[in-house]
Amino acid sequence: MTEDIAELFAEQTAAKFLSATPTNGGFIGADIERLLAERATVIYRDVADVSYYGALIQLKQQNFAILNTAQPLRQRYYHAAHTLWDLIATSYQSNVTARTTFTTAIMLPARHTVATWHRLQRKSTSPETALLRLADQTAMPYHVVAQRLAALHLLMPDDLLYRSETDWLVWRTAHHNFPSALDRPLHMVHFDRLTTDVMRYLEHDQLTTNDAAQLLHNANPDLAQHYAARFNA
Repeated sequence: MTEDIAELFAEQTAAKFLSATPTNGGFIGADIERLLAERATVIYRDVADVSYYGALIQLKQQNFAILNTAQPLRQRYYHAAHTLWDLIATSYQSNVTARTTFTTAIMLPARHTVATWHRLQRKSTSPETALLRLADQTAMPYHVVAQRLAALHLLMPDDLLYRSETDWLVWRTAHHNFPSALDRPLHMVHFDRLTTDVMRYLEHDQLTTNDAAQLLHNANPDLAQHYAARFNA
């Protein structure tokens, strides 16, 4: 029952958020990063670790959201939505079910997703093609779209629900001659604000060099290594 309540709370939180967020009658898509930037300083950093998507750092009542730009855009936008939950949730903040439900609910809102899915099915030659097109419209990972459709009782538990992102990319390559920029990373680096603030707090003895090294571990690894060496000296 606790998980059901957490899921219901997340859906309600998403609905409230969307009611106050202009979406021009469509999906949020890439605009999720702008919405995140309204609540945190967004830091873009290439991290060559396929398991790292980003992090939220809270420093002296300031929020810094790190996004790994080495990840495909779909994954980056999905993590940005995940991070948004951490910034606005008032309950169940660390609950995995609540976070996942909120993320899919704001990026794939129920009413619009249902209507769009039915329209795409009518125009598509297969459920795979319809799902691929919905993933492109929403800028979401394929497996996330499949899970949302299943949660909305639009997709039965078949092999589509259990395919990985790699499986979907293989299928797309085999059946379509048009790639998607969402399946590739958009490399960029921007981390000046966090670095500047950490250096300022360190200068005024409000942080230790060890604290500074940990905070900059992914945002500015070269400087983090320098501070770690100073701490261990």
